[in-house]
Amino acid sequence: MKRDNMASRLLCAALTIAFTGCSASTSTPDAPRQTNQVQLGHGRDRTGSRTAQHWVSAAEHVAVVSVLSEVRGKPSSAELRRGEGLIGREINARIDQIVWSTAKAFPKAPAMIRLQAVGWIFSNDGLPERRFALKGSPRLEPGHSYVIALDWVDDPCLEDPAAGKWALLGGGGIVPADGGVLGAGEFEGAVFTVDEARKAWQETNPAIAGLRDQVIGFEIGTLVDRLESATPRPARADEGLACDRTEPS
Repeated sequence: MKRDNMASRLLCAALTIAFTGCSASTSTPDAPRQTNQVQLGHGRDRTGSRTAQHWVSAAEHVAVVSVLSEVRGKPSSAELRRGEGLIGREINARIDQIVWSTAKAFPKAPAMIRLQAVGWIFSNDGLPERRFALKGSPRLEPGHSYVIALDWVDDPCLEDPAAGKWALLGGGGIVPADGGVLGAGEFEGAVFTVDEARKAWQETNPAIAGLRDQVIGFEIGTLVDRLESATPRPARADEGLACDRTEPS
């Protein structure tokens, strides 16, 4: 069950996108002209994801996954009226291996998982829409593998503990892992070798390096060792979601 229910939002649900100076766009989101360029933006993680303690405090399972496909979402009516916004994706991933689980993990990890992810941004200035990625996080691209921390979020309006959904912790809870090598693969919408990843995003001060920074270039077992030696933080009495049956506007 949940030990760190700070919010039930998915990773892409709390984006703060600054369109000032952004040239990514499309004139018709339903029939877009696309570009391979990536626009980076900032999002608010739904819970801590930077350290091994964050992972073992909030995740039910840590899994190696392969992203198989993606389904394009639709912008909201408000975004269409405004002429700019975000088009999301639903990604379908195969769970190749569970490498860590909390002692009382619930529910059992599925064989396949669907997750919401960021997709594209568009605006009405006549340029093609642009792929969007969160700064400091993989985009979750088909054809690539990752180690992810999976969090089960209960539905607070139902008494059934099986009524919930899987969610990601945040940007730090996803590690590229093509070929089983941590750090190799897709990150921020681009593909990196281990050496390129070190130059692009490894912290220079080992005293403040996050889990991802500490294990770059190693095999997945090194990350598992860090998790097994981490101590979960005590749950706070005020943690938990309130039931909100308000219909979205």
